[in-house]
Formats: sequence, structure tokens, C-alpha cells
Amino acid sequence: RRYANEEYYAGWIKDSDNVGFTVWDSNDRRTILLLNTDWKSDTIVHDAELVYGSALFTVPVRRYNIETLHVAHGIVVHGLSNTTDVISIDEEDGGWVIKVQNTEKDVVYCFNSFTGKKVRFELTEPGVHTVRLKNNQ
Repeated sequence: RRYANEEYYAGWIKDSDNVGFTVWDSNDRRTILLLNTDWKSDTIVHDAELVYGSALFTVPVRRYNIETLHVAHGIVVHGLSNTTDVISIDEEDGGWVIKVQNTEKDVVYCFNSFTGKKVRFELTEPGVHTVRLKNNQ
């Protein structure tokens, strides 16, 4: 039980019949990969529940997509396109500086574990983008 609580603190997915996941820990972040495993029903999106610290977030997991969550320093970053990558997540003056690279238009969601809020950013063109977010957003 102690181990499970440590994983929830670092970012974890609640048990689900229709979503599988794996976790990769590196020096600077945790990466969670989610896969919708329901290929038989007519339901093409299933919700996964992400627990990060004391916050709980709902993540839609689409059929035929790998949803990638980057978890670090109290924030979770989720780009909807499989070609969008998070280069870095750094803490800065009561918030974060997030660098994202994309090859097409995309939407990126940030989940704040301190406030429980979800913030949406649109990337309107390919490139490297810097997003600044305060920890009260």
C-alpha cells in the first residue's frame, strides 16, 4: 500500500477495464503512455483517471492513438497529436516554462496538480513553442 501511494504522488492511472498504460521514469520527468484497449465496442473514446498528488484528472483516451502524458514538478502536459513532443518542463518563479515541439497544428492540455485546473493551449503552426504557466492557473 505504501508503494501505491508513492506512485499516486508521482502520477498514476487508476485501474480501468478499457485503458492500458505504462510508465517511463527518467531523470527529469515521468512519461505515461495510455492505450484504449476496447477495439470491439462502438465506443471510440474511454476516459482514464490520472491521479497526481491529491488531484484527479480525466484524460480521454482515443481509439488508435497513444496518449502521452509528461509529468513533472506538479504539472502534466498532454499534446493531442502523436507528433507533438515535450522538450522540457522547468519550474520558474511560482510556475513553469514548458517547451513543446510540433509538426502540425495541435492542442496541448496542462493539468495543474496544485489547483486541479486544466488549461488548454492551441499550437497554430509547427515549430518549437514556449508556454509559461503560473502555479495558480
